[in-house]
Amino acid sequence: MIKRLMLRLTIGLLLAVPLSATSAAFAMGRDSAPTQQEDGPACFVCHDRLHDVWEDGAHGQAAVDPVFRQAWEEQGSPTRCLTCHASRYDATTGEASEMGVTCVACHGEYVQGHPAEPMPTYRSATTCAQCHGETHIEFLASSHNNFEGGCISCHDPHAAAIRAEEASGLCGSCHQTMAEGFSHNIHNTAGLTCADCHLEEAVLSEGEVHGARNHSFTVSLTSCTQCHDFHSHEEWDIATDVEHPADLTTAESGLQAEPDPVSPVGYAALVGVFGMAGGMILTPWLENFYRRFKKE
Repeated sequence: MIKRLMLRLTIGLLLAVPLSATSAAFAMGRDSAPTQQEDGPACFVCHDRLHDVWEDGAHGQAAVDPVFRQAWEEQGSPTRCLTCHASRYDATTGEASEMGVTCVACHGEYVQGHPAEPMPTYRSATTCAQCHGETHIEFLASSHNNFEGGCISCHDPHAAAIRAEEASGLCGSCHQTMAEGFSHNIHNTAGLTCADCHLEEAVLSEGEVHGARNHSFTVSLTSCTQCHDFHSHEEWDIATDVEHPADLTTAESGLQAEPDPVSPVGYAALVGVFGMAGGMILTPWLENFYRRFKKE
């Protein structure tokens, strides 16, 4: 009985060990950055115009902006802020090799042979969500989440600003029919823009600049009462039979952030457990096969 148990354990280990090693290597290969190369020449040598735009924008000013510096230093310069206000931040050491949101945040490490070899560009909204988490959740609840372009359809990542001088012009590039109707609307004659109602300003504490506007793009009661508070309790039926052209239905609840990646060690251990169980279950069939083979 003991010999048979030992045999099953041995076969289970023989199956579990290589599976664990293979799965660990696979997991680490997926989690590692695809372009981890040593530093190359400074980006601004060739991309001077983009560098100038970036340097004056919110990303370039992420670590030197006076408002941030004051708030950060008043709190004792906590290293957790460097997760978004620095690049190559290592949470285990609390250190970062570069202050500010630099090129590596969206392009990864320098690729040897560039420009003959192209640099990667991480364009998805998930990349932005690494620092703009709350705004990303609001974006997921909006119909704009269905657009392939994601955040960079409206925002220039280098300037960290919208791709137009005024928000309504940017909205009109996709919502032409609504923009034409709005141009004859009383709200337009009053000087309001699309952003005034559909990008409600967030309530921020002093010195707070994160998520300045709500990106669910829905018109809330608060947006209306900012101008129409005196109408709140009046009996009126102005345009009650006219449907708003925009879809103001809320998105389904239960949105989740992307799960954290599984640790390679935990992944390997889980595969190893299945490998051990599989090996022990297969042992009786292997014993029978061996006995038949030996008789022949």
